[in-house]
Amino acid sequence: MGAGRPRTPTLLKLIQGTDKASTRRDEVPVTGRPSPLPWLELNETERRVFDWLIEQCAIQSVHGLPDSYLFARLARLIVQQQAAEDKVRAFGAVMKHPKSGKPEVQPYARVARDLGEQVRLLMAELGITPVGRLKFAAPKDPDGPTSWDDIT
Repeated sequence: MGAGRPRTPTLLKLIQGTDKASTRRDEVPVTGRPSPLPWLELNETERRVFDWLIEQCAIQSVHGLPDSYLFARLARLIVQQQAAEDKVRAFGAVMKHPKSGKPEVQPYARVARDLGEQVRLLMAELGITPVGRLKFAAPKDPDGPTSWDDIT
């Protein structure tokens, strides 16, 4: 014998129109945009990147104050990646090994590549990339059209 009916998620109840607001806690929706946390010290360049990210990439009612740490981290990573790429442009992507003289990848190129990967992962986590935005997409309408032929 089971413990009863499985619980239905609140979001599904809202979509179906069967939600009883009186039984829910008073939930305050996320409003405004994330601002940098007071203890995070961003330099001028990082702050400009942070402001741009919030202006262009933050999703209203999705990103809030807890996300500001991730946005600040992303701003730092972007600035560091740009600095590493500037060094690669200045010195080239390949260098001569100091002992053997054989060509090898410039350390700045490795750092730029690794920072780029971290930026991509963090952008996906925040829903800034197209794939990352799928996390915030509305559920599919089961009664909606199922193919392009049905849309007219």
